[in-house]
Amino acid sequence: MVQDITDQVEAREAIEKSEQQATALANSLLKANEQLRRVNVDLDNFIYTASHDLKALFSTLKV
Repeated sequence: MVQDITDQVEAREAIEKSEQQATALANSLLKANEQLRRVNVDLDNFIYTASHDLKALFSTLKV
């Protein structure tokens, strides 16, 4: 009794390749997400500083 398992082997290899691609994509997305978080923190700091400076400027102009 002989059974051809070529299709099964090829299917398994395709699944493994897809898993590797999915893992690589997930890692790439994690890095991009971390970069976006850092940019958002920087923007929040900038907005806070600009707002504070403008409030200070306007408070001195009201006098």
